[in-house]
Amino acid sequence: MSYKTASKGKIKNAHALEANGLKFKSKLELYTYNSLLNYGITDFQYEEVKFELLEQFETTFDSYEVKKNKSYEPANKSIRSISYTPDFTRLDEKGKGWIIECKGYPNDAFPLKWKWFKQHLMENDFEVTLYKPNNQANVLKTIELIKEKYYA
Repeated sequence: MSYKTASKGKIKNAHALEANGLKFKSKLELYTYNSLLNYGITDFQYEEVKFELLEQFETTFDSYEVKKNKSYEPANKSIRSISYTPDFTRLDEKGKGWIIECKGYPNDAFPLKWKWFKQHLMENDFEVTLYKPNNQANVLKTIELIKEKYYA
């Protein structure tokens, strides 16, 4: 299996890599992908399932904010949705299964989004097991736990 380094992504210290036509955002994601395959787990998706945590909405009030050009002016009344796309998923049609989020170096926004994501899963009756490995040893432990629970 070959991989190549592509352009640097928006994640600090992450280097985009490719394997089997997929582009990974970090070495840990690539390691997880290869490890899942090496342990015979092939029925998963990589960054294909997107969860909408907050729907788009329109404000009914005025808001003044500093823009990218540093000018202070009215903000857009249309607020974009907030979504979350985990790295690896295996979910059935009823929302049962497992989710892996590889997170070696989380950014400032990640802890809040992770909490929203957990709340979204709970409020929408997903029956999942979440795994958030931060290194190769934890990836292997994650795979061991997944095999015990879902492939025994």
